[in-house]
Amino acid sequence: MTKAQEIRNRRLEKVQNDITVHAKKVFDWMLDLINSDTQKGYFGPIEVVLFDNQSTIKTTALSGKKGTEYELGDVLIQHDRLAFFSTLKKIIEQEDGFKVNFYPDALYYDSKCIRFQIVIE
Repeated sequence: MTKAQEIRNRRLEKVQNDITVHAKKVFDWMLDLINSDTQKGYFGPIEVVLFDNQSTIKTTALSGKKGTEYELGDVLIQHDRLAFFSTLKKIIEQEDGFKVNFYPDALYYDSKCIRFQIVIE
């Protein structure tokens, strides 16, 4: 392998590791929301959206805690938002009984966004 390829591989590995670390933090935040919803007797899915040109994911009316936010600023500045949500989807679906509905080109209140929903089966 050439020096250029070694550097490229190291860089790709670092990027994926960074995305994974942040995705795990977001999943933990979402689990806290799910747990809170469960304690209140709400057993539906949790859904978040990320609008274009924004860096804050927000829970929707479909979730028990509408309007709760998580700031992703640093992650989205450095990394591709679709790569982040794809990684988040993989992490969540590794857990038994968790399913993700992921819509990268969704509309919510007539605004383009990424829509991401966790369903516990």
